[in-house]
Amino acid sequence: MTVTVIGMEGLNAKIRALIDVLGPSNRQRLYAAGAKALEVKVRRHIARYAPMKHFTALNLGARRTGHFEKGANRIASDATPQFGRVTIPIPGISRAYHAIRLDTPTARGKRYFTIPKHAAAYGSTVEELRRMGWKIFRPGKKKILLGYRQKGEKPVILFALAEKIRQNQDPSLLPTEAECARTACEAIVNHVNRRLGIG
Repeated sequence: MTVTVIGMEGLNAKIRALIDVLGPSNRQRLYAAGAKALEVKVRRHIARYAPMKHFTALNLGARRTGHFEKGANRIASDATPQFGRVTIPIPGISRAYHAIRLDTPTARGKRYFTIPKHAAAYGSTVEELRRMGWKIFRPGKKKILLGYRQKGEKPVILFALAEKIRQNQDPSLLPTEAECARTACEAIVNHVNRRLGIG
């Protein structure tokens, strides 16, 4: 999931009035300044907690996937004459503002979500494990997937199967919406001041 944070919605009235009297190209420059500042803030925010958000990997004894770090490196901002935005390509990051509920069947027709229960399964799909040589099967109607690599090995539980998933809200994942708006506003004011030679 890619979450787009619109950082300009919280602009105060004076700044919005200033932007409204400018032509399209100048409006875009102002929005770009606000969006770039917000991009930097979001990236730094994620970088601060990323090394500590690996509870599942630690519990399973698995190698960290670098999920947050990789996503933070791909954060980007852009702007038009109507708005500025910061795109954060980190699956599940919208949990910062609300809980996530997922139900099957999915848009692709999946009947179950796979939840890793073994170090080998963490950060991998069933298909990826099969390509690595795992033999994976579901025992009867149980909501688990077992797997083994060598014939004669005792199968281990690789995944639990779930028809519904709920991920609770985690406000620590992103700056608050008020902080995002404040960052954008300050950047726009600073941009105007620099152009006018003020400050």
